[in-house]
Amino acid sequence: SSDLDLGFPGNWSPGPEVTESVVSDLSDPESLRAIVERARPDAVVHLAGWTGKGGTKENRAKLLAANLVSTWNLLDAIASIKAERPVQFLLASSALVYGNQPGPFRESFETRPPDEYALTKWLAEEAVRASARSGAVIPTVIRPAVIYGPGQNGAMFVPSLVKALAKGEFFPMTAGGQKRDLIHVRDVGRAILALLRMRADGVFNVGTGTGIPMLEIGRKMAEMAGRPDLLDRKS
Repeated sequence: SSDLDLGFPGNWSPGPEVTESVVSDLSDPESLRAIVERARPDAVVHLAGWTGKGGTKENRAKLLAANLVSTWNLLDAIASIKAERPVQFLLASSALVYGNQPGPFRESFETRPPDEYALTKWLAEEAVRASARSGAVIPTVIRPAVIYGPGQNGAMFVPSLVKALAKGEFFPMTAGGQKRDLIHVRDVGRAILALLRMRADGVFNVGTGTGIPMLEIGRKMAEMAGRPDLLDRKS
């Protein structure tokens, strides 16, 4: 998106076009099978996951459960309905699976997951491809760049700076020379819809293809908030 719509932390709620909202636990295979059997979907968009870091036994188990096992459970539920034609399964993976290779990334690049989070996202991709080989799904994997937009929270750069600006707090920065490809959540949504309409099969990077220096992003955000004085840059 050309306008930097940053937004502030909030809770997701279905829009007016959502005809039914069902809450389920992706770690509960029986519940998932019942929901999928009732819905008998043409397509499934799997956006759930956990973006935490590994490093501990508990966190590694959580990453595996949230990013890999949940995907397996959903794929198993889809396979169980024995649909007349393959269900399109769109998985939100991450550009982090490319590791520290120089960008811009291409889908043909080798995957080099640098940490436990990226590894579990790559393993989820492999689960989708395995299900596709059985004929149950059409595998559509997206690898988004750094997503930003309304409702975002957590420790990433954009929501952290938004929170600081909203509170009138100083935000310490490094020299900010590293570059990131930022894409608005609405543009990611548009990419997902386009891939669903095409029943696309394969891996698709979703981003602008252009890296922006972090300092430039920080300055723009602070200017938009009318508080450029809050950006505390360290050289």
